[in-house]
Amino acid sequence: MLQETQPKVNNSFNNLVDKMRAIKFHAWESLFLHKRPFGTEDSALPLYLRTLTSITDIVGSAVPQIAAAFMLVSFIDNAGQMKYVDVVIMLKSVESLIRFIRTFSALPSILRNIKNTEQKFMDILDKHKASYIERTTAKKSADAVVMSECVFSWGADKFALAPITMTVKAGEFVSIIGKVGSGKSSFLSAICGEMPLASGTGIVSGSIGYVSQKPWIMNATFRENVLLGNEYNEKLYNKVIEACALVEDIKQLPTGDMTEIGHKGINISGGQKARLALARAIYTEADIYVLDDILSAVDVEVGRHIIEHVLTGNGLIAKKTRIMVTHAEYVVPLSDQLIVVSDGKLSTSHQTSTQFESIFKHPVSALNSTRISDKPTSAGVHTLLPGNGERPKDKTLLWKFIALSGYGVVAFCAFAQFASMYIMYYAGRKRMELLETSGAFISAPVLRQYLFVNACVAMMSMVTQHLDTWVQYTVWSHAAKNRMQQMLVQSLLYARLHVFERLARHTLQNVFASERIMLSFMLPRAMLGKVSMMFGAVYALLGMLQTAAPLALVVAPFVYVLRAFNARLEFVSDAISNQLVVVARFRMMNLGYELIEGHDVIRVHGRSRTFINQYLALAADDSCMQAVLKFTSWLIKYARKLAKDMLTMCICGGLMWAQHNGIYTANPSKVHVIIDLATAMLEQLSKLTLVMPGLGMAMPMLVRFFDYVENLEQEPVDVATNAVDSNWPSEGRISVQNLSLRYRTDLDCVLNGLTFDVRPREKLGVVGRTGAGKSSLIHALLRIIEADTGSVVIDGVDTATIGLHDLRSRISVVPQDPVLFEGTVRENLDPEHAFTDEQVWDALRRTQIDNLVSKPTGVYVKASKNGRGKWIAGTGLDKWVESDGCNFSVGQRQLMCLARALLWRRRIVVLDEATASVDAQTDALMQEIIRTEFKHCTVITVAHRLNTIMDCDRVLVMHEGHAVELDTPDHLLADQKSRFAQLVRNTEFNDQ
Repeated sequence: MLQETQPKVNNSFNNLVDKMRAIKFHAWESLFLHKRPFGTEDSALPLYLRTLTSITDIVGSAVPQIAAAFMLVSFIDNAGQMKYVDVVIMLKSVESLIRFIRTFSALPSILRNIKNTEQKFMDILDKHKASYIERTTAKKSADAVVMSECVFSWGADKFALAPITMTVKAGEFVSIIGKVGSGKSSFLSAICGEMPLASGTGIVSGSIGYVSQKPWIMNATFRENVLLGNEYNEKLYNKVIEACALVEDIKQLPTGDMTEIGHKGINISGGQKARLALARAIYTEADIYVLDDILSAVDVEVGRHIIEHVLTGNGLIAKKTRIMVTHAEYVVPLSDQLIVVSDGKLSTSHQTSTQFESIFKHPVSALNSTRISDKPTSAGVHTLLPGNGERPKDKTLLWKFIALSGYGVVAFCAFAQFASMYIMYYAGRKRMELLETSGAFISAPVLRQYLFVNACVAMMSMVTQHLDTWVQYTVWSHAAKNRMQQMLVQSLLYARLHVFERLARHTLQNVFASERIMLSFMLPRAMLGKVSMMFGAVYALLGMLQTAAPLALVVAPFVYVLRAFNARLEFVSDAISNQLVVVARFRMMNLGYELIEGHDVIRVHGRSRTFINQYLALAADDSCMQAVLKFTSWLIKYARKLAKDMLTMCICGGLMWAQHNGIYTANPSKVHVIIDLATAMLEQLSKLTLVMPGLGMAMPMLVRFFDYVENLEQEPVDVATNAVDSNWPSEGRISVQNLSLRYRTDLDCVLNGLTFDVRPREKLGVVGRTGAGKSSLIHALLRIIEADTGSVVIDGVDTATIGLHDLRSRISVVPQDPVLFEGTVRENLDPEHAFTDEQVWDALRRTQIDNLVSKPTGVYVKASKNGRGKWIAGTGLDKWVESDGCNFSVGQRQLMCLARALLWRRRIVVLDEATASVDAQTDALMQEIIRTEFKHCTVITVAHRLNTIMDCDRVLVMHEGHAVELDTPDHLLADQKSRFAQLVRNTEFNDQ
């Protein structure tokens, strides 16, 4: 039976990286740093189980020795005495048996892991056993899409579309409209073969070009994003770029279309992402184009350009089948068929499409005026690797690492290491003293003492081993790992946003999840190992000197030569493991992220095989590296064994020669002591040389870690020369004076001497073409980017003189891309639990999504990490929000973000394209909420939909970072030459 226990909020590192922009907008840095843990405490075994496991291992290690002791004592009680050689053979046989048992004891665990892996693959395969709509590549069919009583469902107890019977003829333009959450995107997924078909029959004839509502952008060059693995056709490529109005955008990129685009298109605007995804779909030259609300993210002029040059008339795909979800009402008359979606039910109607006439006053320039670089330069590289581990390997970094771990912790670990080595040395010497006095035969009393000491040494060896492990991992490594995590997360949370967004995603993930953990275990092990091996080698040498001083002087140089031979092989192995293998893994991880995030786009476009081949090629490289690493490991293993055998042969040969010539005489027990001490000395020195390269390999990781911690440009969070009242801002008056802003010192200003005022409780609309500086204005208001010159004054307080948390926590922002975190509805609206349940419900009711929150979205069967079983999605404030809010539509997520702003009741509210992804009815609802619920607030609305800001008190028109117009909408419309009037005319549909 399913347990009704919600899993904990997923505060993973990926969650932090993906949501960093929202974290900074809402001033949640301290919340993520202190209140939401990143660890996996539930995955660790309880302390009593770990203690019980250690005791079992300790006792188990001594059981074979005790059993052998009882057997030998029983035999010697009958025989009276026993040859020393027989005792040694017996004990060595027991040790071999122990190794054999330990090797095969891991077999059940290995088989269990294999079974789990097999089950995971079966789960993936079973998932794809579901039935989907049939797709054929036939291009001569008169019907592009045919459905007969088709029922599509995401799964049991999940959202489903009602039975659909419809036909889309080849070459038709189909518009799909409907309310937020009605099922429009699900219908497009069904056509693309991504939503399972529960019943009915359907067929899609021809290839598909797909643009999702949230465009997927690869971390690759601009051109590679358009090509998506296809061959480069310059003529077609130029046509596509011009039709999608990307010419001017390419001009602005540092190296044209060879500029690297960051993870998720972080260095381009939302409109540029949408047009880039559209260009990718058109470049495939598909037969059917499935477009999910591509016009919502672009401004009016660009939208008209896309309609004219892409969708209708002589557009590039005007003769192809076009199925498009849209919230732009002026597009509907252009379509041949209209589909209205309401609560999963579709109603279709055919109509006569209206001819589109261009009303573009200033057409986009031709592409041949754009200079496109064929080779990327450093200016076109977006991702930033701070230092890239190339800083000189300063030994002071080791002291920094020791300092962050704590000097007391390190001192305790070193003392524990010394104590454990001394105990082993003392116990070993007692055993050797017994052997030295026994001669060739061993009597019963001596044997009993020897076996007792031998069992004690075995147990003590395991005890000290567990003590060393506990001290190293629990005390030092755990403290270092947690402190490194805190330092890294704090550095990233308080880094400048434009710096953070340039950091390579896979490198960040590697530093946090891999290198940080490797360093926290590798460096303590290397440092303590160096101390331990030095003690061990010294103790072995002292033992040899006490047992046979002349022989020790002869054996020591030979041990050193063998140690140098082993060290060379081990260094090569470490070099392969830490350099070549790691690089191959980085590349695989990066491509893996791309495959996971863009799997639907890749699959719909039929490029799965291309990307799989790329991944398999990287996997083959990794396999080759692993094979080389396995070979070197095997070589090292047998080289060590060969070195020990050579050392034993040389000692035995030397002793035989010395005894034959009367130079030195030793009984068998003493020979065994000498061989044991010599091999122990060789083993300790070999391990010491293994530790040294490991320490050297860890240094680049340590350099890279401190580069991320110390060298990222940080925000002046704690710098505040002016304390503000708790009720600031009380009026919401904003004064922007001569404001200039640039994102980097090597780039031009995006705001140029911007000056305007916002009155208390005024509703100000901000419009302008892509690149006019609208989003930069929001960044300046929140000090995401510090101004070059000028000031922003709110209620008489210069925002540059107060702390960033004081500033951002007093302004509500509803962003263009609605951000929801994995967790409950309450945690998304009120993560700091500053409001009562009734206040949260009131915000939900005012945004009219209380009914949505009150019903579950389905039963989920994810197993929690702590093994408490499965959990069920709750309802109400406990309703579970999946990662990125994927169990809500984009419009529903936008309403949730609006409810969040409504709950906070801050005096200044900024809406950044908040209604771009919602239908006209929901847009009207949001505008009504803004008018009534935010009537006492100053509201700044950035919008592409001009009807959204028509009821604003004033409108600010921006162009190239300047405020070119600022007046009431009526006054601006009265001036037919104004830019605002021109924008409005471009949105009005031409006379039919």
